Amino acid sequence: MKLPRSAHWAETTALALVVLAAAALRLYGLDFGLPSMLHPDEFSFVYFPLNFYSLDFNPHFFTYPTFHYYVLAVLYGILFVLQSLFAAGLSLEQFIALHYFYDQHALLYWARLLSVFYALGTVLWAAAIATQLYGSSARWHAAALVAVGTVMARQSVLAGVDAPMLFWFAATLCAAVRLLQHTSLRSYICAAVLVGIAAACKYPGALAASGILAAHLLARRSFFDRRLWLAAVLSLASFAALSPYVLLDLPTFFAHFSGQVEHLGDGHGTTLGRGWWYHLYFSLPHNGGWLALALFAASAAHALYRRHTPALVVLGVFLSYYLIIGYDQSVFTRYALPLMFLQAILAVGPLQRITDKRWRTAALVLLIAQPLYNTVQQTRLLATADTRSTAREWIEQHIPPGKTIANFGGWAGDVRVRTFEELWWSIAHFERTFGREPLDRALPFLAQRGLPSPYYSYAIQRSNIAAQSGSFAEIERLQTGWIILHHYALSYSHIDSSFKRELSAHAEHRASFAPSSS
Repeated sequence: MKLPRSAHWAETTALALVVLAAAALRLYGLDFGLPSMLHPDEFSFVYFPLNFYSLDFNPHFFTYPTFHYYVLAVLYGILFVLQSLFAAGLSLEQFIALHYFYDQHALLYWARLLSVFYALGTVLWAAAIATQLYGSSARWHAAALVAVGTVMARQSVLAGVDAPMLFWFAATLCAAVRLLQHTSLRSYICAAVLVGIAAACKYPGALAASGILAAHLLARRSFFDRRLWLAAVLSLASFAALSPYVLLDLPTFFAHFSGQVEHLGDGHGTTLGRGWWYHLYFSLPHNGGWLALALFAASAAHALYRRHTPALVVLGVFLSYYLIIGYDQSVFTRYALPLMFLQAILAVGPLQRITDKRWRTAALVLLIAQPLYNTVQQTRLLATADTRSTAREWIEQHIPPGKTIANFGGWAGDVRVRTFEELWWSIAHFERTFGREPLDRALPFLAQRGLPSPYYSYAIQRSNIAAQSGSFAEIERLQTGWIILHHYALSYSHIDSSFKRELSAHAEHRASFAPSSS
């Protein structure tokens, strides 16, 4: 049934407004923490793409696959060309050195912006899949729920692999549902290539292949159909083409990948148990709200009862991803991003059975109210001054350059002042990657530009990380006169309570920084 032109334009306009709202929620506060700090997971997305300009395309790092690093390398190359054309030009070697040593935040901003574009594309994939399942009226409903999802919005503003993987995961699902009606070999090839791209962004993206298998079997096609097995081969081939050193440097890949598997199994030091229960009672409702979870359950039951094949494909992908990812002891909420996306698609199904358009719109408003409120509050929080940025300003104004500071609390929450240790790490890795001669040329160039801010030495490094919760022995050994403590509710930030009490009796308190209440 073809929609009247007025209804079509109304739904198209609604979808456009949803995308604009999604962009606003993600772009407002996109520069949070910059230039004073960056999220711990963002570290590698500046350095590794720059390393490829040494013409060694082996990342020597396989915690993640390589495709997104290659994409960022191209993006940084485009930025270099644009700066050369429209601004005072630097040579490529100088451009790399500047961002390698001093100006990481400028590239990081563009990497975050790329994640936002991926996220907006994911909103559109939600609209496309919901249309396949429930008709055109559902497209902007599903898009709205994805747009306001709290965890999805949070991960969209980080320079990482989660937003890109989710985009390609969603694209694969759209292609998989299409297989129910399109039997051509080309359709299978398209879906298979998308699986490989998703996996080349982040390894769990390979689970999108369950959509192809589900669609194929639900369409009552043979398990031994050559199209299905060709799709499996092409998925592996596209993954290998986009992350080739997985095969070309197999020993390093196995070492890093097995480390990731071990990391998932040990729970990353947490005691939350396996993810099956955690993602149900926390991750999903935290992202989309409890009403979305209830509607998802109702929609899943309806799909099973009515044998609604397109919805069963989505449900099959959800169950396969949930069973595999939920098995692990590491239960970071971002691991459930594909589950959140799939939940949003199915959660809008019951709304489509409301015949009165006004009541259906009211139900949608009720559905998105909780996640929208949470996401707005989260966005406002990101736009406020981070205590680490405030602390850095105080340090640079009150502590003389070159001093050693005892940084207790845990590396993830450290105030990101410029340290000699970080500088030496950058020098060592630059020389290892690009060679001694480029380093010899880079250092005078950087010296001419001057130091961007004071340098300090942090007492707690990898060699004495066991003392990160507080140690008078380390303070005395390093003869440091300045101490920084940070504390947050998460386990990554921890100060020994007895150390803190004793410290207050022996040291002068100079300043404290607490989150703004505004």
